[in-house]
Formats: sequence, C-alpha cells, structure tokens
Amino acid sequence: MKIAFVFVWLALSASAFSDGEPAGRYQLIVGTVDFVQPGSPVNNPSRVILRIDTQTGKTWRYFFGSDQNGKLKEFWSEISNQ
Repeated sequence: MKIAFVFVWLALSASAFSDGEPAGRYQLIVGTVDFVQPGSPVNNPSRVILRIDTQTGKTWRYFFGSDQNGKLKEFWSEISNQ
C-alpha cells in the first residue's frame, strides 16, 4: 500500500508542474476536510489534495475515480471564492 501511495504522489507532483510554469510556483497540500451540512450533527471527513498557485492564489482540488460507466476520471477542479 505504501508503494502505491508513493507512485500516486510522484504522478501528482509531476502533473502539478506540467504546464510550463516555473518550479516552486505551485504547492501541493494533502489534508482532511470536514464537510458539514447545516442542521446536521454529523460531519463527513474527506481526504483531499489541493494545488495552490502561489502567485495568483487560485486553488484546485484533485479528483480521481470512476464515473457511472466505470471509466476512470482524473482531473483538477478549480475552487472559486463564491
């Protein structure tokens, strides 16, 4: 299990810098986020990977999984401040 995690982390690190930007511009952060619904005492902790552009402050969340048809999906989704 640890070996698989290392390979996934290396792949994520490489993809975070693959857009031709200077090294060090983006930071990858792995953490746990609690999703809380108003009126519900139960929270839903979820592991997330975030990519932060240190020059603009834009933030993306990494998604990896399969869709309803079983096709693998992998993408970065921008988090807006709305």
